[in-house]
Amino acid sequence: MKKIIAVLLILLSPCLCWGDSFFSQFIDPDDGALDISNWLGRQTGFLPVPLLITEPAVGYGAGAALLFFHGNDDDEVEESDIPPSISVAVGAYTESDSWLAGGGHLGTWKKDNIRYTGFAGLASLNLSFYGVDQESDLNDSGLNFNIEGEFLLQEIKFRVNDSPLFIGGRFSYMNSESEFDLVGIPGIPSDQLKFTSVGAGILFNYDSRDNILTPNTGHNAKLEYINYNTALGSSEDYHRINAVSLSYWQVHPKVVLGVRIDGAGAAGETPFYDLPYIELRGIPALRYQDETVLVGELEARWDMTYRWSLVGFMGSGWAAGSVNDLGNATARAAGGVGIRY
Repeated sequence: MKKIIAVLLILLSPCLCWGDSFFSQFIDPDDGALDISNWLGRQTGFLPVPLLITEPAVGYGAGAALLFFHGNDDDEVEESDIPPSISVAVGAYTESDSWLAGGGHLGTWKKDNIRYTGFAGLASLNLSFYGVDQESDLNDSGLNFNIEGEFLLQEIKFRVNDSPLFIGGRFSYMNSESEFDLVGIPGIPSDQLKFTSVGAGILFNYDSRDNILTPNTGHNAKLEYINYNTALGSSEDYHRINAVSLSYWQVHPKVVLGVRIDGAGAAGETPFYDLPYIELRGIPALRYQDETVLVGELEARWDMTYRWSLVGFMGSGWAAGSVNDLGNATARAAGGVGIRY
Protein backbone atom coordinates (compact mmCIF):
# COMPACT_ATOMS: atom_id res chain seq x y z
CA MET A 1 0.00 0.00 0.00
CA LYS A 2 3.04 2.24 0.04
CA LYS A 3 2.87 3.13 -3.61
CA ILE A 4 -0.39 5.02 -3.47
CA ILE A 5 -0.46 7.94 -5.90
CA ALA A 6 -2.45 10.84 -4.46
CA VAL A 7 -4.14 12.86 -7.26
CA LEU A 8 -4.99 16.25 -5.76
CA LEU A 9 -8.28 17.42 -7.25
CA ILE A 10 -9.80 20.51 -5.66
CA LEU A 11 -13.30 19.77 -4.36
CA LEU A 12 -15.51 22.37 -2.77
CA SER A 13 -15.67 21.95 1.00
CA PRO A 14 -18.77 23.15 2.86
CA CYS A 15 -16.61 24.96 5.42
CA LEU A 16 -15.33 27.36 2.74
CA CYS A 17 -17.04 30.29 1.10
CA TRP A 18 -18.31 30.31 -2.48
CA GLY A 19 -17.50 32.89 -5.10
CA ASP A 20 -14.59 34.23 -7.14
CA SER A 21 -12.49 34.84 -4.04
CA PHE A 22 -12.63 31.12 -3.23
CA PHE A 23 -11.37 30.00 -6.65
CA SER A 24 -8.67 32.68 -6.74
CA GLN A 25 -6.95 30.98 -3.79
CA PHE A 26 -5.92 28.15 -6.11
CA ILE A 27 -4.61 30.27 -9.00
CA ASP A 28 -1.02 31.49 -9.26
CA PRO A 29 -1.21 35.21 -10.16
CA ASP A 30 2.10 34.98 -12.06
CA ASP A 31 0.94 32.55 -14.76
CA GLY A 32 -2.78 32.03 -14.07
CA ALA A 33 -2.32 28.26 -13.59
CA LEU A 34 -3.75 25.93 -10.96
CA ASP A 35 -1.47 25.97 -7.90
CA ILE A 36 -2.66 24.97 -4.42
CA SER A 37 0.73 25.33 -2.69
CA ASN A 38 0.06 28.85 -1.42
CA TRP A 39 -3.33 27.79 -0.07
CA LEU A 40 -1.86 24.75 1.68
CA GLY A 41 0.83 26.86 3.27
CA ARG A 42 -1.40 29.46 4.90
CA GLN A 43 -4.96 28.21 5.22
CA THR A 44 -6.81 26.37 7.95
CA GLY A 45 -9.53 24.07 6.67
CA PHE A 46 -10.52 20.78 5.06
CA LEU A 47 -9.34 19.41 1.73
CA PRO A 48 -10.82 16.17 0.29
CA VAL A 49 -8.26 14.15 -1.71
CA PRO A 50 -9.14 11.26 -4.07
CA LEU A 51 -6.59 8.40 -4.13
CA LEU A 52 -5.61 6.24 -7.09
CA ILE A 53 -3.92 2.94 -6.13
CA THR A 54 -1.58 1.25 -8.63
CA GLU A 55 0.40 -1.12 -6.37
CA PRO A 56 0.75 -4.45 -8.25
CA ALA A 57 0.66 -6.48 -5.01
CA VAL A 58 -2.95 -5.53 -4.24
CA GLY A 59 -4.20 -4.52 -7.70
CA TYR A 60 -5.82 -1.33 -8.88
CA GLY A 61 -8.04 0.52 -6.51
CA ALA A 62 -9.23 3.81 -5.15
CA GLY A 63 -9.81 5.62 -1.92
CA ALA A 64 -10.31 8.98 -0.35
CA ALA A 65 -8.60 11.07 2.29
CA LEU A 66 -9.92 14.04 4.19
CA LEU A 67 -7.10 16.39 5.16
CA PHE A 68 -7.37 19.15 7.71
CA PHE A 69 -4.70 21.84 7.44
CA HIS A 70 -3.99 23.50 10.75
CA GLY A 71 -2.11 26.37 9.14
CA ASN A 72 1.03 28.04 10.42
CA ASP A 73 0.75 29.62 13.84
CA ASP A 74 4.08 31.41 13.57
CA ASP A 75 3.54 34.76 11.84
CA GLU A 76 7.25 35.54 11.92
CA VAL A 77 8.09 32.72 9.50
CA GLU A 78 7.52 32.96 5.77
CA GLU A 79 4.57 30.84 4.69
CA SER A 80 6.63 28.80 2.22
CA ASP A 81 9.37 27.96 4.70
CA ILE A 82 7.44 25.73 7.08
CA PRO A 83 4.81 23.18 6.04
CA PRO A 84 1.56 23.31 8.01
CA SER A 85 0.48 20.59 10.42
CA ILE A 86 -1.98 18.18 8.82
CA SER A 87 -4.52 15.75 10.24
CA VAL A 88 -5.88 13.04 7.95
CA ALA A 89 -8.58 10.38 7.79
CA VAL A 90 -8.22 7.85 4.95
CA GLY A 91 -9.92 4.80 3.50
CA ALA A 92 -9.04 2.69 0.46
CA TYR A 93 -10.18 -0.45 -1.37
CA THR A 94 -8.66 -2.45 -4.26
CA GLU A 95 -9.75 -5.05 -6.80
CA SER A 96 -8.16 -7.83 -4.69
CA ASP A 97 -10.65 -7.07 -1.87
CA SER A 98 -7.88 -5.44 0.13
CA TRP A 99 -8.86 -2.47 2.27
CA LEU A 100 -7.41 0.02 4.72
CA ALA A 101 -8.92 2.61 7.05
CA GLY A 102 -7.21 4.89 9.50
CA GLY A 103 -6.20 8.33 10.57
CA GLY A 104 -3.20 10.28 11.71
CA HIS A 105 -1.41 13.55 12.15
CA LEU A 106 1.70 15.19 10.71
CA GLY A 107 2.86 17.88 13.09
CA THR A 108 5.41 20.63 12.53
CA TRP A 109 6.07 22.62 15.69
CA LYS A 110 8.42 25.23 17.14
CA LYS A 111 9.41 26.80 13.81
CA ASP A 112 10.02 23.35 12.29
CA ASN A 113 12.34 22.30 15.10
CA ILE A 114 10.04 19.40 16.04
CA ARG A 115 8.42 17.03 13.55
CA TYR A 116 5.85 14.44 14.56
CA THR A 117 4.17 11.59 12.65
CA GLY A 118 1.37 9.51 14.13
CA PHE A 119 -0.97 7.07 12.43
CA ALA A 120 -3.34 4.29 13.51
CA GLY A 121 -5.64 2.08 11.50
CA LEU A 122 -7.07 -1.26 10.46
CA ALA A 123 -6.23 -3.19 7.29
CA SER A 124 -7.02 -6.43 5.48
CA LEU A 125 -4.63 -7.17 2.62
CA ASN A 126 -4.73 -10.01 0.12
CA LEU A 127 -1.15 -10.59 -1.02
CA SER A 128 1.17 -13.29 -2.34
CA PHE A 129 4.08 -14.93 -0.54
CA TYR A 130 6.95 -16.02 -2.79
CA GLY A 131 9.30 -17.48 -0.20
CA VAL A 132 12.29 -16.04 1.61
CA ASP A 133 14.91 -18.17 -0.12
CA GLN A 134 15.23 -16.61 -3.58
CA GLU A 135 15.72 -20.07 -5.10
CA SER A 136 12.44 -21.30 -3.61
CA ASP A 137 9.93 -22.96 -5.93
CA LEU A 138 7.35 -20.49 -4.63
CA ASN A 139 9.01 -17.71 -6.64
CA ASP A 140 7.26 -18.70 -9.86
CA SER A 141 3.67 -18.18 -8.78
CA GLY A 142 3.57 -17.45 -5.06
CA LEU A 143 0.95 -18.45 -2.52
CA ASN A 144 -2.04 -16.23 -1.89
CA PHE A 145 -2.68 -15.19 1.70
CA ASN A 146 -4.64 -12.67 3.71
CA ILE A 147 -3.20 -10.62 6.52
CA GLU A 148 -5.35 -8.38 8.65
CA GLY A 149 -5.08 -6.53 11.92
CA GLU A 150 -4.55 -3.17 13.57
CA PHE A 151 -1.44 -1.02 13.59
CA LEU A 152 -0.03 2.07 15.28
CA LEU A 153 2.94 4.29 14.44
CA GLN A 154 4.41 7.07 16.59
CA GLU A 155 7.48 9.03 15.52
CA ILE A 156 8.97 12.28 16.79
CA LYS A 157 12.24 13.97 15.92
CA PHE A 158 14.03 17.12 17.05
CA ARG A 159 16.25 19.43 15.00
CA VAL A 160 19.86 19.72 16.18
CA ASN A 161 20.47 23.46 16.65
CA ASP A 162 19.67 25.13 13.31
CA SER A 163 21.11 22.31 11.18
CA PRO A 164 19.28 20.00 8.72
CA LEU A 165 19.91 17.11 11.15
CA PHE A 166 17.10 15.62 13.25
CA ILE A 167 17.35 13.01 15.99
CA GLY A 168 14.33 11.21 17.34
CA GLY A 169 12.52 8.04 18.28
CA ARG A 170 10.01 5.68 16.78
CA PHE A 171 7.43 3.27 18.23
CA SER A 172 5.37 0.81 16.20
CA TYR A 173 2.71 -1.76 17.01
CA MET A 174 1.00 -4.30 14.78
CA ASN A 175 -1.29 -7.13 15.83
CA SER A 176 -1.91 -9.37 12.82
CA GLU A 177 -3.43 -12.65 11.75
CA SER A 178 -2.44 -14.33 8.49
CA GLU A 179 -4.37 -17.03 6.66
CA PHE A 180 -3.10 -19.24 3.83
CA ASP A 181 -5.05 -21.73 1.76
CA LEU A 182 -2.41 -24.37 2.55
CA VAL A 183 -1.06 -25.73 5.83
CA GLY A 184 2.67 -25.88 6.50
CA ILE A 185 4.06 -23.09 4.33
CA PRO A 186 7.82 -23.40 3.70
CA GLY A 187 9.68 -20.59 5.46
CA ILE A 188 6.80 -19.61 7.76
CA PRO A 189 6.60 -21.10 11.28
CA SER A 190 3.03 -21.77 12.36
CA ASP A 191 3.37 -19.38 15.31
CA GLN A 192 3.88 -16.46 12.88
CA LEU A 193 0.34 -16.75 11.52
CA LYS A 194 -0.84 -14.89 14.64
CA PHE A 195 1.82 -12.39 15.53
CA THR A 196 2.19 -9.17 17.47
CA SER A 197 5.07 -6.84 16.57
CA VAL A 198 5.92 -4.15 19.13
CA GLY A 199 9.12 -2.19 18.64
CA ALA A 200 10.90 0.98 19.67
CA GLY A 201 14.05 2.58 18.37
CA ILE A 202 16.11 5.60 17.42
CA LEU A 203 16.37 7.47 14.14
CA PHE A 204 18.59 10.07 12.49
CA ASN A 205 17.30 12.21 9.63
CA TYR A 206 19.27 14.74 7.53
CA ASP A 207 17.00 16.83 5.30
CA SER A 208 18.37 19.70 3.21
CA ARG A 209 15.89 19.54 0.29
CA ASP A 210 14.73 22.83 -1.14
CA ASN A 211 11.21 21.41 -1.55
CA ILE A 212 9.65 18.38 0.12
CA LEU A 213 7.24 17.62 -2.76
CA THR A 214 9.32 18.22 -5.90
CA PRO A 215 12.95 18.76 -4.84
CA ASN A 216 15.48 20.33 -7.19
CA THR A 217 18.48 20.20 -4.88
CA GLY A 218 19.43 18.77 -1.52
CA HIS A 219 19.58 15.47 0.32
CA ASN A 220 17.20 13.51 2.52
CA ALA A 221 18.95 10.69 4.40
CA LYS A 222 17.43 8.58 7.18
CA LEU A 223 18.90 5.89 9.41
CA GLU A 224 16.77 4.05 11.95
CA TYR A 225 17.17 1.08 14.26
CA ILE A 226 14.05 -0.62 15.67
CA ASN A 227 14.12 -3.34 18.33
CA TYR A 228 11.06 -5.57 18.63
CA ASN A 229 11.11 -7.11 22.08
CA THR A 230 8.93 -9.46 24.11
CA ALA A 231 9.40 -7.07 27.05
CA LEU A 232 7.32 -4.55 25.08
CA GLY A 233 4.66 -7.12 24.17
CA SER A 234 6.09 -8.46 20.92
CA SER A 235 5.55 -12.15 20.15
CA GLU A 236 9.27 -12.65 19.45
CA ASP A 237 12.55 -10.75 19.72
CA TYR A 238 13.96 -9.35 16.50
CA HIS A 239 15.35 -6.11 15.15
CA ARG A 240 15.55 -4.13 11.94
CA ILE A 241 17.83 -1.45 10.60
CA ASN A 242 16.76 0.75 7.69
CA ALA A 243 18.88 3.27 5.81
CA VAL A 244 17.83 5.39 2.85
CA SER A 245 19.43 8.30 1.01
CA LEU A 246 17.66 10.51 -1.54
CA SER A 247 19.83 13.08 -3.33
CA TYR A 248 18.90 15.68 -5.95
CA TRP A 249 21.03 17.80 -8.29
CA GLN A 250 19.85 20.43 -10.76
CA VAL A 251 22.34 19.70 -13.57
CA HIS A 252 20.56 22.08 -15.96
CA PRO A 253 17.93 24.79 -15.43
CA LYS A 254 15.34 22.31 -16.74
CA VAL A 255 16.87 18.97 -15.70
CA VAL A 256 17.02 17.43 -12.22
CA LEU A 257 18.71 14.12 -11.37
CA GLY A 258 17.74 12.10 -8.35
CA VAL A 259 19.57 9.13 -6.82
CA ARG A 260 18.12 6.75 -4.26
CA ILE A 261 20.15 4.25 -2.25
CA ASP A 262 18.08 2.12 0.11
CA GLY A 263 19.17 -0.71 2.38
CA ALA A 264 17.48 -2.76 5.09
CA GLY A 265 18.39 -5.68 7.30
CA ALA A 266 16.61 -7.87 9.84
CA ALA A 267 17.82 -10.40 12.40
CA GLY A 268 16.17 -12.61 15.00
CA GLU A 269 12.73 -14.20 14.83
CA THR A 270 11.46 -11.75 12.20
CA PRO A 271 7.92 -12.51 10.99
CA PHE A 272 7.69 -13.18 7.27
CA TYR A 273 5.64 -10.04 6.58
CA ASP A 274 8.24 -7.77 8.20
CA LEU A 275 11.28 -9.10 6.35
CA PRO A 276 12.88 -6.49 4.06
CA TYR A 277 11.85 -6.66 0.41
CA ILE A 278 12.94 -5.00 -2.83
CA GLU A 279 10.86 -1.83 -3.09
CA LEU A 280 10.90 -0.48 -6.64
CA ARG A 281 8.20 1.11 -8.75
CA GLY A 282 6.86 -1.71 -10.96
CA ILE A 283 7.78 -4.62 -8.64
CA PRO A 284 5.01 -5.90 -6.33
CA ALA A 285 5.51 -5.48 -2.60
CA LEU A 286 6.92 -8.62 -0.88
CA ARG A 287 7.92 -10.11 -4.26
CA TYR A 288 11.61 -10.49 -3.35
CA GLN A 289 12.27 -10.84 0.38
CA ASP A 290 15.18 -11.84 2.56
CA GLU A 291 17.04 -10.71 5.67
CA THR A 292 19.16 -8.19 3.73
CA VAL A 293 18.04 -5.95 0.86
CA LEU A 294 19.84 -3.28 -1.17
CA VAL A 295 18.16 -1.03 -3.75
CA GLY A 296 19.55 1.63 -6.07
CA GLU A 297 17.41 3.87 -8.28
CA LEU A 298 18.04 6.76 -10.67
CA GLU A 299 15.42 9.33 -11.66
CA ALA A 300 15.66 12.11 -14.23
CA ARG A 301 13.10 14.93 -14.45
CA TRP A 302 12.86 17.27 -17.42
CA ASP A 303 10.79 20.38 -16.76
CA MET A 304 9.21 20.83 -20.18
CA THR A 305 7.38 23.93 -18.95
CA TYR A 306 7.10 25.67 -15.60
CA ARG A 307 4.25 23.33 -14.65
CA TRP A 308 4.72 20.11 -16.65
CA SER A 309 7.59 17.65 -16.28
CA LEU A 310 8.61 14.39 -17.95
CA VAL A 311 10.03 11.82 -15.51
CA GLY A 312 12.05 8.68 -16.25
CA PHE A 313 13.31 6.22 -13.65
CA MET A 314 15.13 2.91 -13.46
CA GLY A 315 16.58 0.87 -10.63
CA SER A 316 17.82 -2.48 -9.41
CA GLY A 317 17.50 -4.38 -6.15
CA TRP A 318 19.15 -7.35 -4.49
CA ALA A 319 17.82 -9.60 -1.71
CA ALA A 320 20.03 -12.05 0.20
CA GLY A 321 20.45 -13.80 3.52
CA SER A 322 23.33 -11.54 4.59
CA VAL A 323 25.42 -8.59 3.45
CA ASN A 324 28.16 -10.96 2.29
CA ASP A 325 25.71 -12.79 0.02
CA LEU A 326 24.46 -9.66 -1.79
CA GLY A 327 27.22 -9.97 -4.38
CA ASN A 328 25.86 -13.35 -5.45
CA ALA A 329 22.19 -12.32 -5.43
CA THR A 330 20.23 -11.92 -8.65
CA ALA A 331 19.57 -8.30 -9.63
CA ARG A 332 15.89 -7.43 -10.02
CA ALA A 333 15.38 -4.40 -12.28
CA ALA A 334 12.43 -2.12 -12.97
CA GLY A 335 11.85 1.23 -14.65
CA GLY A 336 9.31 3.46 -16.29
CA VAL A 337 8.28 6.94 -17.38
CA GLY A 338 5.63 9.39 -16.26
CA ILE A 339 4.30 12.93 -16.50
CA ARG A 340 4.13 15.18 -13.48
CA TYR A 341 2.26 18.47 -12.92
